[in-house]
Amino acid sequence: MNNSPYLVYDNNGENKELLEIAENVTLTIESGVIIKFVNPGLKIHGTIKAEGTKEQKIIFTDYNDKEYAGEFCGNSVDSKAGAWSGIYFTEKSKNSILDNVIIRYAGSRTRPFRTGSSYSPISIGAALKVEDTSIIITNSTIENNLFKGVWLINSSDSVIKNTVFKGNKEYDSLSQWNDDYLRNISVYVDSSNPNIFDSVFQDNITSIYMINGSQPIIKNNQFLDNLYSIWVKNSYPEFSNNQMRNNNWNGIVLQKIKIDRDYILGADSPFINYDYPFNSIIIPQGYTLTIKPGTIIKSVYNTSGLEIAGTLIADGTANKPIIFTSIYDDKYGGDTNKDGDESINNLKPGVWGQLKFTSSSTDSYLNHVVLRFGGVKWMQAPIHFKEDYVLNVDMAEITIANSVIENNTGGCQLENSNSQIISTTFKNHQYSKPFSGFTSTGIKLVSSNAFIDSSTFLNNNLGLYISPDSVPTLTNLVFENNIDDVEDLRPEEEGEPAENPEDNQAGQSTCENCDGEEENGFVEIIDIFYDGEEENEPDEYVEIKNNSDETVDLEYWTLTDEAEHIYTFPFHNLQPGESVRVYTNMGDFSYGSNTAIWNNDGDTAYLKNREGDLIDNYSY
Repeated sequence: MNNSPYLVYDNNGENKELLEIAENVTLTIESGVIIKFVNPGLKIHGTIKAEGTKEQKIIFTDYNDKEYAGEFCGNSVDSKAGAWSGIYFTEKSKNSILDNVIIRYAGSRTRPFRTGSSYSPISIGAALKVEDTSIIITNSTIENNLFKGVWLINSSDSVIKNTVFKGNKEYDSLSQWNDDYLRNISVYVDSSNPNIFDSVFQDNITSIYMINGSQPIIKNNQFLDNLYSIWVKNSYPEFSNNQMRNNNWNGIVLQKIKIDRDYILGADSPFINYDYPFNSIIIPQGYTLTIKPGTIIKSVYNTSGLEIAGTLIADGTANKPIIFTSIYDDKYGGDTNKDGDESINNLKPGVWGQLKFTSSSTDSYLNHVVLRFGGVKWMQAPIHFKEDYVLNVDMAEITIANSVIENNTGGCQLENSNSQIISTTFKNHQYSKPFSGFTSTGIKLVSSNAFIDSSTFLNNNLGLYISPDSVPTLTNLVFENNIDDVEDLRPEEEGEPAENPEDNQAGQSTCENCDGEEENGFVEIIDIFYDGEEENEPDEYVEIKNNSDETVDLEYWTLTDEAEHIYTFPFHNLQPGESVRVYTNMGDFSYGSNTAIWNNDGDTAYLKNREGDLIDNYSY
């Protein structure tokens, strides 16, 4: 094609057909050609060779676009995004090349294929849509389009090089209810593995969005003045040498990341761990996530974190530590969320979740890692979150070395764990919430035989907690400026057993070895009515009384029996002198059990606070 401009016209949408290039047919467009569209677009079953030059670009645009070839047919209407449909490459298309082209004002989903308030499946919705094939785009400009710039679906080998994406930020009425990052996407990567490099993304809503296991290689690109630069959802990209400046979020967003393969994560820009209400990065059993030195992961919500059922290898260096922190933390990775000094007002312990290692996790290693401002545990039954430790290791073993754990709600809890902690500093754990039952601690050992060597505990409410049944190896530890250095509940003489809370006199409330010392003697179990008078004994109850002078918040406290029937308290402020009854299956506080809970021939009730510390027990 030469001798432009050309007009592609569909008689005001009545024909409702794209101009098609048949299979095994090649359309060659010469440099300098201008093609203007009235509503329709192109559907390529064959091949397009559109190779312009730096001085003579090939133009695809709306017929109202006066910047190229002036007014067409005397039309004085201004162009707008979505004025025409775009160019669609089908699975039959092959070997298409777009070099030195400009594509503008395309991406319509509503013309000419709209039916009522839905879209026809043959509408394009992108300046370029590539499905089950691949193309090469180089030295080009994709600008001012609606909904999507380039849309890759099952495209394994497409290349985008030295191309500018700008001004792609308009959206139609059917997109206005989407989350803002979905309203207009410059490059939408769906189940595709393109190479995107040496390109510029400027003044767009979302520059690159990937989904459904995509594996793009993204390198040497610039992201400037966008709302969002890169958004990753269940995909496995590779990043290198990308630059981000003055974007609303200067980072790479990670959402709903549950890996199904071994994966290496790293980039020059911070990662933004985004999801609510559940953890957004999940490592299932049998898979390994390796994090490159220098990687920064900033979490957005107080429930965003990592759940490790497999293996986490975070092996930083002294010069390139791996950082886990909050999006409000400007010390690492700069002002990621572009809120200026406002971050200072929002940065506090517990503004993001935790690294949670479950029982199936093996061989995890954290070296030269920094964890800051986390420490929240998300619970789904009933749904709530509470204060916790930024590192929570339950029935697993990990190694932590040369790291800094600081400014969290709590530092590290090891439960039934023989983990190793070497040359690591735990500092500034000073969180306080009245009657929460939580003591902000550097390391809490529960039933754990951990090895802790050459580590420092500085400026914590409590440096180290050791439960009665823990047998840790502790060497070369330093404690400075903690309110309390160590709370060691082990027997003073080796081999002397700690008193079992079940070995109490019948019908008495005793708690000489309760963990929750601050509440011990204040909130007590005062009675158990264990022989109900009605069928299935719904009228059984346990009565609990607040003997203190302070109001106690019972929310998330638990009441259990020897058979481990668990009742979790809802929000309730137990006033001084007030008592409550927890029934088997009646009243406001109820197990909701259709069968009796309390054994007539003897049982023990255990009352624990939200931290899981034993407050009182009562046997009969």
